[in-house]
Amino acid sequence: MLTVLCPDTPLEAPDDRRWPGALRARLGRARPLGRHLDEQPIPALAPLEAWLGERFGLETGGLVSAAAYRRYAADAPLSRPADPDSEAGSEAGVLTAVPAYFQAGMDHLVLHTGEDLAITCAEAEQLTGAANDFLAADGIRLSIVANDCWLLHLSTPLALHLRSSIQAARRNVHAYMPAGADGRKLRALLNELQMLWHEHPVNEARQTAGQPPINTLWVEGAAARLPAERPAPFARVMSTDPVLLGLARAAGLDDASLSHGAATITAELALQTARQWAAEPVATLLHRPGPDNLDWLNTFLAQSRQPVKVVLTGEREWLELLCSPRDKLAFWRHTPLGTSSLAETEPTRP
Repeated sequence: MLTVLCPDTPLEAPDDRRWPGALRARLGRARPLGRHLDEQPIPALAPLEAWLGERFGLETGGLVSAAAYRRYAADAPLSRPADPDSEAGSEAGVLTAVPAYFQAGMDHLVLHTGEDLAITCAEAEQLTGAANDFLAADGIRLSIVANDCWLLHLSTPLALHLRSSIQAARRNVHAYMPAGADGRKLRALLNELQMLWHEHPVNEARQTAGQPPINTLWVEGAAARLPAERPAPFARVMSTDPVLLGLARAAGLDDASLSHGAATITAELALQTARQWAAEPVATLLHRPGPDNLDWLNTFLAQSRQPVKVVLTGEREWLELLCSPRDKLAFWRHTPLGTSSLAETEPTRP
């Protein structure tokens, strides 16, 4: 089946003006397939991570993170986590880390990563080079997978509880900092890197150019081996997200099964994908991020002639629905948005 994944949707605010009225009505008549709500003050995982972990059979939490799989999205060859002899396969010794910017507020720090920073290859090489000269005596080093994805090689494994940048980005980082028995040790290491990079020529040049400095690392966690006995949940993945592409690669999908152009996916292209799926039904995941994803989804579902699985992720919950052109006849069905109970979403048909 074709699955459409729309992250960062206002599930917790069904009356938000970002919801097109027609889409709200259409989703209300869809068939609910699953829902997960984390009501903790700080959710254990971002809903997107929770959904990806469940689909790919990944036991997340503590040291292991779905976001750590971004290391496998790079085009450069890298050992797969399924290789028990590979250094990258170690759950504790090699951690995925992303260069980041801590923006100082009045009494807090806000995390910025990835596209917010537009890091160049030369900048990545100079910053990691300076860090490696400093860290060599402790047997710790950084290596570059991509400009915005590095590996932190530890001399000894650390007992950590880590939260990913998926959850912490653009937030006050206080509640998301490394914890666990060795949390203080990792935080001390990151503080040393912050001081080292504070007046580095790379950051002086970036600030002169009006760019934010690269003043810290955000440690995403480890990439554990995916269960070998569990087949990949999708045969095709259309996305530009490095976490999703990395998970797909780690699950065994080759590059021919991955499409990297999803940032420009229009409703028309999605409809073409749906028609291709109807002719050759293989499990396909189409990932559509962006601030306009609800308008896009509304246009796509209005024109689709095949059943489509829709996954919406919000601040603390994800919702999975089966949307079909026949839903307009299911007048008795109502799937409320922003609730945790599935019992109320599928009343008995009169």
